[in-house]
Amino acid sequence: MENGTESIADYLPIGDYAIVGDCHTIALIARDGSIDWFCPERFDGPAVFCRLLDAGKGGTFRVGPAGRFSTERRYKDATNVLETTFTTATGRARLTDLMPIYQRTRGERGYDVGTFHRIIRLVEGLDGDVDLEISFKPTFGYALTETGVQRAPGGAVAQADGQFLTLACPGVELEPDGSGALHGRLCIGQGERRWIVVSHAHDERAAREALAPTRCQELLEDTVDYWQTWAAFCTYQGPYRAEVLRGALTLKLLTYEPTGALVAAPTTSLP
Repeated sequence: MENGTESIADYLPIGDYAIVGDCHTIALIARDGSIDWFCPERFDGPAVFCRLLDAGKGGTFRVGPAGRFSTERRYKDATNVLETTFTTATGRARLTDLMPIYQRTRGERGYDVGTFHRIIRLVEGLDGDVDLEISFKPTFGYALTETGVQRAPGGAVAQADGQFLTLACPGVELEPDGSGALHGRLCIGQGERRWIVVSHAHDERAAREALAPTRCQELLEDTVDYWQTWAAFCTYQGPYRAEVLRGALTLKLLTYEPTGALVAAPTTSLP
């Protein structure tokens, strides 16, 4: 950014983004660990993270290294759980991203996906020590609605027009930067694990309760199990099976569970 104007350098190529979702909505995650697009509840709902559209005003939520790093990404086996491995000069850390889901009715393979309205981010130290930064800047209503963000024990709560977004990051000291964002630092050592959770709610009580998320490991395991069980029904055994299966998993992720409709793009009207 120079003199308050944006340049193409402020935006990442769309190919640098991967997606996680819950068959109700989706989050776009950049290679640097930044969630730059997220509409709570519905694919076509108003975005609360929309840096993808406006690097200056749009909201974002990043968990990633503070300094120079390289990145490797993959989806965990036959799932829509994303794993990003950061390598820095001092060590390696893995960031696992998912939207937890559950199967409403055993035996159903169609309109069967229940959601918790959460994004779970698990940080794990693999080697050495890695300094990570956390940046939380929600902007409700495509950054057109005034959003209040307050620090709270264990994280922060944002609100606007009767909607709430909670960041739970126990043990991380968050500080405002004057632009509506909160920043914090986290040093992760080899063998350490830390859960960071974003939850959407429609009342303050639920938002405050989300500051102490529970069952994170269980939700991760259940979500992995759901996707692997669903993928096991793929009977195709021809050439490029891995690519065919990944395509099927992506199409399932882009299916709006309440109606069964397939969305044209996870970013609503963006190509």
